[in-house]
Amino acid sequence: MGLPGIAGGGTVQDADLADGSDPSPSSLRGVQVREGGEKAKTLPDTHEAPTSTGSVASEISNAVVRLHSEYTGRGPTRARTHITEELISVVLRDTLTNGERRLLADGKVDLVLAIRKAYQEAMRSDIIAAIERLSGRRVIAFLNDNHIDPDIAVESFVLEPRSDGAEPHDAEDRAA
Repeated sequence: MGLPGIAGGGTVQDADLADGSDPSPSSLRGVQVREGGEKAKTLPDTHEAPTSTGSVASEISNAVVRLHSEYTGRGPTRARTHITEELISVVLRDTLTNGERRLLADGKVDLVLAIRKAYQEAMRSDIIAAIERLSGRRVIAFLNDNHIDPDIAVESFVLEPRSDGAEPHDAEDRAA
């Protein structure tokens, strides 16, 4: 299964939890964030085939937030997923734990960045598996980084080219 409905501009989906809701793993199970940030209850651990690129983006945002929460004890409060023909990128905001914030207050920027890199490496196989399951495409490269001020992280997944001979949708992809 490929990513349905991808056009030249791709898609963007917000999963905004800045309303004060708890982004812990237990609170995110069974919650799907729809277009515009509207939350809807879903059945826990049910993974139906997404019907649109927007729902794929929403599912990816939710999965990435959930994994960050499971690995760090606290998930980001906002996630936005961008999908194009060959790339999925998730921009995460408000990612740092209270402990990391205290380390930053003591000037330990390099230590916090090293901790974040260690978390990302530890969750590497789980996050790639989630992206592959939700997108229906194989990930051939996973790149990630964190920025401290503002508190932003980016998780990017380069997808294996389609084997079905489908033509690229945008001029950038065609110009090689």
